[in-house]
Amino acid sequence: MTVRTTPTAGLTRGTVRTVRATTVATTTVALSLAAHLAGGGQAPGWGAVAAVGALTGAVSWRASGHRWRRRDLLAAFLLAQGAVHLLSMASAPQTTSPVAMVVAHVLAAGALVVSVRHGEQVLWSVVEALALRASRVPVLAAPRPVRQLAVAAPSPRPVTVWTSRGLSQRGPPTS
Repeated sequence: MTVRTTPTAGLTRGTVRTVRATTVATTTVALSLAAHLAGGGQAPGWGAVAAVGALTGAVSWRASGHRWRRRDLLAAFLLAQGAVHLLSMASAPQTTSPVAMVVAHVLAAGALVVSVRHGEQVLWSVVEALALRASRVPVLAAPRPVRQLAVAAPSPRPVTVWTSRGLSQRGPPTS
């Protein structure tokens, strides 16, 4: 069985998938906290924030096995917003308008969907463009082997030498 991989398949596996999921989870929890504070609520304890972060990270990692879809993003963001809100309410009762709190959380979820979706589109586009560009790079041909010139072996015949006494044959004695 042949498995075909696309240039962007690496974005849904391994370390890159973990980085994508961690980025989304961190952004989600941070913006959820900011929205809750902007709506007039109190921040939950660090233990509650860590629990929401771990849960959001697990959901984000699961969803980053493919391209993020708007509905996946919105569901994850609204769940995180709700968890931060409920944990904050458990630690400090709400003293502000519930309408302001809902508006803040909905705006934060919308901002997350837009920013993460845009970031994902940019990331996938860059990877696909680089893969396309790499496929257009000409492949250099292997260099041709250099021809070796054949060198004749020395002849085993005797060499004739001119001397002051005349012509002589130098070489091994012949029988």
